[in-house]
Amino acid sequence: MTFNKSEQAAIARVGKILILADGKLNEDEMAQYDMELSRIGVSSAEELQEVLEVSEGLEPAAACAIISQMDDDKKTYVAAFLGTLIVVDGEKDSREVAAWGVVGQFCGLPSMTIGEAVKYMTNL
Repeated sequence: MTFNKSEQAAIARVGKILILADGKLNEDEMAQYDMELSRIGVSSAEELQEVLEVSEGLEPAAACAIISQMDDDKKTYVAAFLGTLIVVDGEKDSREVAAWGVVGQFCGLPSMTIGEAVKYMTNL
């Protein structure tokens, strides 16, 4: 899968929403976040800075609009990425789960369990 810059920024934006949903910024969540941005093509420090700047300027609804236009394979990846962010810190916070549900609805993401999300990401 190849993601363009606007898709990368949209994924970064909704990922940050999930990470911050519990009110804590966790090292494990940020490590997973950074790793996934690299996996979707953000390969240099300059690109990372650019994507993060664009993502911070995106309203959540705009990010979801971009994601909603992605093909089904990309949407499945985004759903799994977000689901994995929920548990990467060793906790399953209800606020993060709720945020995943809302983001999933607005972005048109496929439904999956956290277990399915983790399995998908493990098999990449």
